Amino acid sequence: MTRPGTVRLLNWLYNLLRWGIGGIFIYAGTMKLVQPKFFAVLIDAYGIVPETLLLPLAVILSFSEMLAGMGLVFDIRGSLSVITALLGLFITILGYGIWMGLDVDCGCFGPEDTEAQAFHGLRLSFYRNMLMLAGIAFIYGWRNFRWIRPIKINMFIKQWKKRKTTEDAYVSNNWETDSREYAGPGIGRTGIGIFRKQIREGIGKRDRGSETRARGAAGEL
Repeated sequence: MTRPGTVRLLNWLYNLLRWGIGGIFIYAGTMKLVQPKFFAVLIDAYGIVPETLLLPLAVILSFSEMLAGMGLVFDIRGSLSVITALLGLFITILGYGIWMGLDVDCGCFGPEDTEAQAFHGLRLSFYRNMLMLAGIAFIYGWRNFRWIRPIKINMFIKQWKKRKTTEDAYVSNNWETDSREYAGPGIGRTGIGIFRKQIREGIGKRDRGSETRARGAAGEL
């Protein structure tokens, strides 16, 4: 039986790994998506993709990294599978480059990748991806152990809309309350009643004054 303290610690580790790996993928995908031509040149250095497919593949991979990273941060179903597939692809390509002795940059974080500029090699990127793969293995294992079921994307959207509607209603109710408290008579349920009463009394006085003036004019005649 797992102790409660150990469970809490492993839950924290699960969340930290999920947020950390997701954040890395968001950053990497965004940086490469800003300049996809640079990423396409790096893909071309491996000599395994036709030239006509380089730019579309660079955009698709970068966009997939960013979306999958966001999905993992919010624990959306399917995002971990996409990240696992992408990591497997990257590890395979890096391993191929190391085996072929290619002297190319990884460019994992776009053209401003200081790691690639400093080491000009693939081994460090390969080891980093293997480390992330180990973290993903832990995430899979902890999900199965704790019966954690990621949320579906359609349910995530529904919950977000419901929360937004609730927040809007809360803000609206607070605004009405503040208006009743500070805007004076005529606002709110009680204020509206008083305001209507004042209007009726004003109309009654005006009508009585008109009748009095009419009688006075008739008497003079």
